Amino acid sequence: MDRNGSLSLVFGFAGILLIPSLPAWSTMNFEIGRDYGVGMQAAFITEGDLNGDGNLDLAVANQSDNSITVLINSGKGVFTLKEVPLAAGKKNPVALAIGDLDGDGRNDMVAANVQTIQSGVIPFSEGGLILFFAKEDGTYDQVALSDRGIPSYITITDMDGDKKNDIVSGNLGELSFDLLSGGISQIDTGIEIYTNRGGRNFSNPKTVDIPGSVIQVIAGDFDKDGTQDVLGVVQGTPTYSGILLQLALQDPNITLFKGATGGPTPGDTAGLSHVPWSADIADFDGDGQPDMAVALTGDSDPSNALSFLGRNASIEIYRHTDNGFVSVQSVPVPGIAYWVMAQDFNLDGKIDLAVTTEEVIGSGQNIDMIPHLLIYENQGGNFVLAQTLNMDYNLPRYAVAGDFDKDGDVDIAVMSTIVDATAGFGTNQPVNGNVRVFFNNAKTRVGDWALY
Repeated sequence: MDRNGSLSLVFGFAGILLIPSLPAWSTMNFEIGRDYGVGMQAAFITEGDLNGDGNLDLAVANQSDNSITVLINSGKGVFTLKEVPLAAGKKNPVALAIGDLDGDGRNDMVAANVQTIQSGVIPFSEGGLILFFAKEDGTYDQVALSDRGIPSYITITDMDGDKKNDIVSGNLGELSFDLLSGGISQIDTGIEIYTNRGGRNFSNPKTVDIPGSVIQVIAGDFDKDGTQDVLGVVQGTPTYSGILLQLALQDPNITLFKGATGGPTPGDTAGLSHVPWSADIADFDGDGQPDMAVALTGDSDPSNALSFLGRNASIEIYRHTDNGFVSVQSVPVPGIAYWVMAQDFNLDGKIDLAVTTEEVIGSGQNIDMIPHLLIYENQGGNFVLAQTLNMDYNLPRYAVAGDFDKDGDVDIAVMSTIVDATAGFGTNQPVNGNVRVFFNNAKTRVGDWALY
């Protein structure tokens, strides 16, 4: 049976060997696998082995369904779905991470949730984390931790070197408006660190404040001093134009939270030309240092207050140097750039890029959003668009990369938040979520083999 469940033919003849041909096939060739319907207003996707069988599984946060969809991998890239509801009274999961939190050898989950969503002066409040401790029977014990503002992203890592996994969350902060003056203020932006004390017990969060909404956090020893640092992808601080009736973000950047004995402190920042959505770390130039790719969403047409994003989007490449991250290349992206992934997709020894996008056709109220997954091949340090994959489902904002069918190359799973656009401009409503798996054929397709 092939990975889609249909019968495939396998030939085996004594004395005949299938040997990889040289040079290796370098052209990108992803194929569309299966689509999986998940919950309403799918908000985030992550990956990890959730049942201890060695296969990469998936998990999706369903914001409007107050649940997590767990997708268990057969080992061939075929997934079986299971819904895990949030504990009674808990609502709106918006981010997820997978890792072993209690040291029992089983991977657990952490979900960030926004408990209250309302239309008052502070529209979002009472953020928190929910820890899902895995049990032998496949169910979870849930424990809630308090957070501030609007938690946006979670990573699980050992921050203090004690061999126990801690939790780091990014925060979008809370907004308040002065309706008389048109002013806007923002509080509680930055990161939170929950130290693992063992026995399923975590400390109250250590908060590290910075200006601007943090949409993603990445942990690693970026300055090679033996302590764990955190990179924060900062979308900026909000401003409001009463003339154009627009809410905008200013001063987007990448902030390094430098590791120290008492926990990370804000360090260097790298300013960005447009609002970022994501970043990924990889060694692009082969010097053994962690470089960085940042996806920028682009900007609006300044002459049209109703225009959408989608102009001047890019993936910015930063090289790691003794002086921090230095911008070295800008890769133009058609449409709005969302989730960027850095992997050697064609197995040629060089790191390539994949990014989810929405191409914007038209302007004002006549807008069509065309979702894509774009693959950029690293050709001698230059990134060239090698494959455009259609999504069919809108809002493909998050994705994960991994060898889901265990054939030796890196596949991609894209999560989409499907909306109902039939009600007209400005009234799009989330109706469902979807995960589409794209299988990479770099290792196994017929073109990679010669018959002897």
